[in-house]
Amino acid sequence: MAAIKSFEGRFFVNQAQRAQLEEKSDAFVAKQIVDYILAVVEVLLAFRFILEIFKVGQYSFMGFIYSLTNPLMMPFTSAFNQTATSGIWVSLIAAAVYSLVAWGIIRMIKGYASKTFDRF
Repeated sequence: MAAIKSFEGRFFVNQAQRAQLEEKSDAFVAKQIVDYILAVVEVLLAFRFILEIFKVGQYSFMGFIYSLTNPLMMPFTSAFNQTATSGIWVSLIAAAVYSLVAWGIIRMIKGYASKTFDRF
């Protein structure tokens, strides 16, 4: 930013630039929140995928993972017939779709942030 002037280690920013920096930080925080939520969902679905591969029963920890991921996988369970390998494919498809949705949300956040910067 060319308009930022340094004087003895201090930075002076006008009001328009301060608004830009604040909106950029809001967009950055929103992106971080989406990334964090996606990471949690992906880790849970990865655990589910691994448990499905090894055909682990629904015992304490495994039952907890299954109960957490069932609502995440519910929209995708009707895509496959109930077979022995359907859970594996459903968890992979769910992970891919949730990644695409998060990518789209992040692109919208970046688009909104770049449009607000163009105003100043």
